[in-house]
Amino acid sequence: MKLIRCLRLILPALLCVSGPRAVLAQFVNVTLKLDGGQISVGEMTTLRVFAQVVPGQRATSDRIFAWYVDLLNEGATVAKADYTKLQKPTSDKDPRTSSAGTTDGAHRRGIYDTFLNRAGAGVTEPVELFNVPLIGLNAGRARFRVQAGTGVSGLAADFIVAPKGGGDPLIGGSYASAQANLEVIRETVVCTPKIVLAHDLLPGGNRKVTLTFPTCSGTDLFAEFSDTLKPGSWQTLPGAPHNSGTATEITAARARFYRVRVQAGSGACVPRLTLTRQPAAGGQHTITLNFTPCAGRTHVVEFRDSLGAGSWQPLPGAPHDSGTAAETTAARARFYRVRVQ
Repeated sequence: MKLIRCLRLILPALLCVSGPRAVLAQFVNVTLKLDGGQISVGEMTTLRVFAQVVPGQRATSDRIFAWYVDLLNEGATVAKADYTKLQKPTSDKDPRTSSAGTTDGAHRRGIYDTFLNRAGAGVTEPVELFNVPLIGLNAGRARFRVQAGTGVSGLAADFIVAPKGGGDPLIGGSYASAQANLEVIRETVVCTPKIVLAHDLLPGGNRKVTLTFPTCSGTDLFAEFSDTLKPGSWQTLPGAPHNSGTATEITAARARFYRVRVQAGSGACVPRLTLTRQPAAGGQHTITLNFTPCAGRTHVVEFRDSLGAGSWQPLPGAPHDSGTAAETTAARARFYRVRVQ
């Protein structure tokens, strides 16, 4: 094809389609899809971005030849995109004419590539441009959106469609459906230990009763007994709290009821922040915060400039499961905390 040959010759600049004969409109529909639209805090899903030539142009289009977009994260406190794992599974990935983009805060700008080696790309069915993992940070809703690419010098066209048999290229994409909402929930784990009971006969008509049960992280456990199921009659067995998962008593009672009461207490994980401050350029300071992480939990170090007003904001790089977070700031006073989920 004449146009494809032309584009092959000038790939580094992609200038063949920027002249006055290019047709500008919305010739490509962009859509987003989540592998899972709801995840718990700390869990992961994948966001996928697709493109397809609009129905009225498919019969005369050879392929989507090139694309250039930004991915915007409009819920950075709720979910994080792991841009280090961004993948472009179907594109050419020629280093001269492609890029995985540049991070700008929570966004990724200037992602671009070509389909020179994929005939029919995005014509009869959507073609996947790229995918990226998303990680839940806090309960809430995060909106992800794709728009025309920005920030790359020399690139202007977001989508270039090569027509069959040559002719003027079609340029432009539609982003009316280029958004997806991720719901992040805080999973509540209910601790309900199941008791296993054993008893041994002792002299004098007594019995040794041993209760065993699974323990629950971050809680105190109290094995209790009652000779009746009436309210207010439960008493705690000796040796409480029974966080080892075992409790024992010797009794002559012929019938007795047992239960395990669960409450947050001394077993709860409460990291303690330690702070160091070093001078930085421009009258700023670099603040480094360290803490001991809780096993199996997600940690977010947050700040605000007043204890009386304003919302807590996460420091860059959340979640901070390594036990370290840092920022450079000119603020004269700032408060920090670590939130464990």
